[in-house]
Amino acid sequence: MAVESYETFINEAFIKPIRSVLIIDDDYPTFEDMLSDQEVPGKDWRKHKDRVRKVIASLRGKDRNLLVDIHDGKNVDVIDEIDSATHLHQSDLLVLDFQLDKAKERDGTIAVKIIRKLMTNPHFNLVVVHTSEDLEYVFEQVLLGMLPPDEGTLTEVEIAAAEELISEQSDANPEFAARFSEAISTAQYLEVRRLTLEKACRSALKGQEPFGSFRQLCSAQGWTLEQQRLVFKYAVMAAAKKLMKYPPDASLPEISWSGGEVKWVKSRSVFIAFASKVEHEPPITELTQALANWRPDPSRLCLARLRYEIDERGTAEQAAVLGNKHALAGWYQRMLEADKVDTRRQIEQTVGRLTESYMGPITEDVVEFAKRLIAFDKKQGDAAAVCQAHFKVDLTREENRIEATGQHNSVVSTKKMEGWHLTTGHVFSSGGGYWVCASPACDMVPSQLSKFRKDSYPNCMPFAAIRLQPLGLKSAVRSANSTRILFVEMSGKLEAFSFNDPDDDTAAPQWTLLFAEGNGVFAEGSFDFNLITMGAKDAALVAIPQAANVVSQLRYEYALNLVQRLGVSMTRIGLDFQSFQNPKQAAPKAKKEAVVAEKPTKASA
Repeated sequence: MAVESYETFINEAFIKPIRSVLIIDDDYPTFEDMLSDQEVPGKDWRKHKDRVRKVIASLRGKDRNLLVDIHDGKNVDVIDEIDSATHLHQSDLLVLDFQLDKAKERDGTIAVKIIRKLMTNPHFNLVVVHTSEDLEYVFEQVLLGMLPPDEGTLTEVEIAAAEELISEQSDANPEFAARFSEAISTAQYLEVRRLTLEKACRSALKGQEPFGSFRQLCSAQGWTLEQQRLVFKYAVMAAAKKLMKYPPDASLPEISWSGGEVKWVKSRSVFIAFASKVEHEPPITELTQALANWRPDPSRLCLARLRYEIDERGTAEQAAVLGNKHALAGWYQRMLEADKVDTRRQIEQTVGRLTESYMGPITEDVVEFAKRLIAFDKKQGDAAAVCQAHFKVDLTREENRIEATGQHNSVVSTKKMEGWHLTTGHVFSSGGGYWVCASPACDMVPSQLSKFRKDSYPNCMPFAAIRLQPLGLKSAVRSANSTRILFVEMSGKLEAFSFNDPDDDTAAPQWTLLFAEGNGVFAEGSFDFNLITMGAKDAALVAIPQAANVVSQLRYEYALNLVQRLGVSMTRIGLDFQSFQNPKQAAPKAKKEAVVAEKPTKASA
């Protein structure tokens, strides 16, 4: 069957994998309610049986047969309700009533706190907020509850100056205070959080929506642009105090949300759609529409499909991996016999082998999924335009192509830092510069040091380190194929280095011999270690201790490339060849230089 729309892929990646649903809503009957002969006080689900039946039927129809559980939120206090959120990851979909406490009209405190709890859960959660209230109001309340703390603040002096300006106008015009308060309401505050305070301030001073009324109000008072900027920031701060009903939580991740009729909010681990009980649209239908409006990019779809394939086929593939009894026994024996410092290396190697054996067959269906997705997108237009639509990156611009190339090179050449001791390919900072360990990996294992090295350097491991030369990203991507360039992402910023002179491809790497204290073993819970370098002081060679910290790690083949390049440089042979230069071709140049040299300067004249 031919794929007709991008939504088909979204359905395969996000909707099809749903197997279980948890409904938290006091309008729904629990098993205890249905088995009870008496009507439960305060619950009127029997008056709305058709509505409840329709929702459950939408989750258990012929197209899907999901496991549905119901929790009515009764007989628990707020703390218990929030604690229960730690178990919500056991369900693939959560249908959450906005007003769980019927005694508090239009109050979504419990629902918002459950969502905030889910936001700190590493499991990806799909949530539909199901409500009888106005969807716009519920959307804004949930969104406000999910926002991380606002970093925009004013000094006491600035606050006093803004309040004086506002007070002067309020005394002259009693209606000014009310109009000023309404100028930055929920819609304006959310736009500030979407744009950042500085961008929103620039937009407001230009009178752009939704800040048009604020700009008109300020202009009518005759305030200067600086005064308007100050008053705008004060108004945003005042709006935050009024609108943010929940205590700030620095652990909350960044979020994004929709700006159109289809409402959704997304964080790193939660996607929330909104459905109306009044309109009787099945929650899973609203979820599908919200996911389509979000339009997750192809990479996210492929990863979601991979999670689905692991759940679908994981057990069978696990059995295949566990069938290699002899290899498994040999690996486990090595882990058991390893000494204390070598155990982690053996574990990492074994886990890597198991992961590779397990994931190989599972990715086959993901590859087929990606092939169909690519075939679909090829029909949508130019490749650069399709990529811009998916990733909001314009690859027709040179700076974006340079960044894309650099990030690719970083991803393929580096990996997540691992290990408990310094080893080949570790990139570390020390002494104000960056270095890469270029000694062979077998020489860097503390438990495998020879007796000679232990006796010669007690508790101190010598190793070769290449000093990295900073390089501009544009120059780096153009020279990437020279195999002497490193691309490293540090603290969220992409950096490029050359392991030799950036201006001379044939230059020897700048390397030296360093000594890692404690045989290069990292401080517990970190990638910090201490090293010793040799330097001159008072015409003598002295040992200089330095702190060091591993900031990145090269993949083995890329680290091995540097080791080999260093080996070639160290074993090169000086030959007594001479180059030939044609005297006739060189003469004119020499004559010209001579003429220039003989030309008198103004001083000599």
